[in-house]
Amino acid sequence: MCLSCGGGSTPTTLLLSLSNSTGTPVPDKVQVRVFQGHGVAYDVQSFDVPASAKADLGTLVIYPPTADDLALRIEAIGMKGGAMVSHGTKRAQLERGRQVSDEIVLKVEALRDTDNDGVPDPIDNCPTVANPRQEDRDADDVGDACEGDAGAGGRGGTAGPDGGTGGTDGQPGMDGPPRVNGVTCNDSGDCRSGFCVDRVCCESECKDTCRACNVTTALGTCSLVSDGQDPRDVCKDQGTNTCGTDGLCDGAGSCRRYRAGTMCKQPTCTSTVERSAGATCDANGICVDGPASSCAPYACSNGTCRTSCNGAADCAPDKVCTNRMCTLKPDGTGCAAPQECLSGFCIDGTCCAMNCAPGNYCSSGGRSCQPKKAQGSLCIGAAECATAFCMDFFCCETACTDVCKRCDSTPGRCTFVANGSRDNNPPGTCGGNKSCNGAGVCN
Repeated sequence: MCLSCGGGSTPTTLLLSLSNSTGTPVPDKVQVRVFQGHGVAYDVQSFDVPASAKADLGTLVIYPPTADDLALRIEAIGMKGGAMVSHGTKRAQLERGRQVSDEIVLKVEALRDTDNDGVPDPIDNCPTVANPRQEDRDADDVGDACEGDAGAGGRGGTAGPDGGTGGTDGQPGMDGPPRVNGVTCNDSGDCRSGFCVDRVCCESECKDTCRACNVTTALGTCSLVSDGQDPRDVCKDQGTNTCGTDGLCDGAGSCRRYRAGTMCKQPTCTSTVERSAGATCDANGICVDGPASSCAPYACSNGTCRTSCNGAADCAPDKVCTNRMCTLKPDGTGCAAPQECLSGFCIDGTCCAMNCAPGNYCSSGGRSCQPKKAQGSLCIGAAECATAFCMDFFCCETACTDVCKRCDSTPGRCTFVANGSRDNNPPGTCGGNKSCNGAGVCN
């Protein structure tokens, strides 16, 4: 028999269409088994289903093994990823010298198998007694195991050549013949091999990791499980951060490790340095950090580098935000080092258009150099004063931070605040409306 052989005018054949019922998963393979009057016509054969298939799964042309046995019983099982997803049967009557057409509609429900012999009840010629080979010597559509034909044991009978056990009451033996490899089973006693593994009779115990007896293409043999599957759930997912096993088999008899290139550590961004590639698993299962790269002139935000700015906080510490771009600092901006400034000059903490000589400060918004001011001169910042202190808007002899002292009572000198006056430098030193007593003490 063959799938999608076309429908031509072939003498004495069955043109069988396979289709899916509504809501049934589309299989990737269909297993077909055919029985005729005397027993097995074609054992389990597997056919691939086109990836584009939906309701229509394909057409199968079946040739009868003998010219006189034209009554066929057919089972079709839809498989996806090695598991059964749909089931269907059909009884078909061929006509000599003609091709007849019929259809099996696969449905999601598994058909009942009362005697657990692997043959569903709708096509089983003896549904109450196990007879997986469907032997029927007289071809009367009643299996030998059910009618006491030669080959089945009954009361006072003997065990037949198929292994059936004789009863003592004239009825057929209820244990039936042992099942061949690849046929469904409940326990090892059902199988000729003595092994019921993965719900099918198997050639061995098949205990090795990532091997199974119900692999679609090799039912009944202890075969490698395909890459990306784990029907027995023996492989554990150790997590991407470990670069260990991913919970599936590798197709070679071992649990699969996470593929090289799998992200095992998310990208991080701290301050102005981003680990742009994060970390990935290598071929040896080791989590390897990616290269570090700088975000400059921008800062990090939400784990990655910014590409524009709304303010200084979005820029590297030595940059300013201008027109949504982080740039070097213009003249007149505070600085800590010359490389922060567009001009390349940082004079007394201010970016300056020129390099001021010793004894000068940068004035006019960083555009010119002026001689530093003497003690007692008006000032705005300490950089203007030769004394290096600008307190109470005067170049002062000291920092003048003592309680009840100021530098503007006697410009440039740090003196006591007059009795009854308040010390506002720093504000509220005496607290509330309290004043000083003229000797450096709060009233």
